[in-house]
Amino acid sequence: MISGVQIGSHRYSPPGDIIIFPGRLRNIKKPGLYSSRRKFVIKKQPKVVDFSLNIYYYIVKIYLRLTDRRLTQMDFTAHTDHTGFEKNLQEDVDYDSTGVPLYIRTKDLRECPKRRVPCHWHDDLELIYIWEGRMRYCINDSHIVLRENDTLLVNARQLHYGYPYAEKECRFSCVRFHPSLFVENKLLREKYITPILEKGEPQYVHFHSSQTLGREISELMRQIVGCKDSAETAYEMEAVAVMHTLWCRFLRYQELFADEPDREPGEARNDNDDLEIQKQMITFIHRHYAENLSIEDIAVSARVSQVRCRRIFKQYLRQTPLQFLNAYRLEVSGNLLRDTDQTVMEIGERCGYRHKSHFAKAFSKCYGCTPREYRKKYQH
Repeated sequence: MISGVQIGSHRYSPPGDIIIFPGRLRNIKKPGLYSSRRKFVIKKQPKVVDFSLNIYYYIVKIYLRLTDRRLTQMDFTAHTDHTGFEKNLQEDVDYDSTGVPLYIRTKDLRECPKRRVPCHWHDDLELIYIWEGRMRYCINDSHIVLRENDTLLVNARQLHYGYPYAEKECRFSCVRFHPSLFVENKLLREKYITPILEKGEPQYVHFHSSQTLGREISELMRQIVGCKDSAETAYEMEAVAVMHTLWCRFLRYQELFADEPDREPGEARNDNDDLEIQKQMITFIHRHYAENLSIEDIAVSARVSQVRCRRIFKQYLRQTPLQFLNAYRLEVSGNLLRDTDQTVMEIGERCGYRHKSHFAKAFSKCYGCTPREYRKKYQH
């Protein structure tokens, strides 16, 4: 680290430092430095330049030569925490308690923007349990139908989202947990957790309520959600204990699901390159949704053409890039209306809407009510 500038991250503290964002490199208030969307330029002053700035110039040149990477990718560099797992750089999961990587929520699908669970990915494992109704769920390029009392386990780092089945209502619970909950013992971690995460297989497991194992998992899911609903002292410890039992059930029977029986006939496995590109573009949108983004910006963030960008979004998300961007903006705005006291105008601007009327129109079309009506309905 030199003068507060750190290669491969975006924590740059002193004034005049270079702040790097994927696809959108910011101009700096420092003579001799400027940038554009497609090209990063460091220009020497005709006179003496600050010593630390010169050193940074050569570090960047050496870094680019050795790695052959563009600066637009540096924002995606992963960092490792004390557990040995990579820290989440994709989606910020709003855990229930500070310091406990566990999230448990129950909601109706109609509460989601356009009755759709937005596409996301993270380093956490995720469990979906259906209380009532049905839901279509997509994991990478696989589409399945979840029925009442079914449970879905989604492995870490998989793209996934849900949407209505035959336009019916659906009530479900979502449980997200970081693998660090299971890694107190290094031997057990390396034997029972790490192989699943490193291989990324299975990408998911669908526990059918019509099967014996599915009914066992269903009961365990009810217990986990019940722990949260009770809100008793140390409910997190009780929930984690049940989750250990659930994980043991999964490990003992995972060979039954190794070939992903829910995959439709003739449906190929996902293309890893395209999947990683999709993840990069989603991460970029999650971080820069408040900005005036274009399809070009989104494509550049993953170093692909606009044509390929559109094709990948259509393949994995069945949406255009801008449709996904707007859906995510509206999801964030709904959360802010429920959880903060910011004004409607402030929330609109924070979510990328420069005009109040545009925000109100888009929000009403998505949620079926105005932002103020939504806040009144859900905030209390």
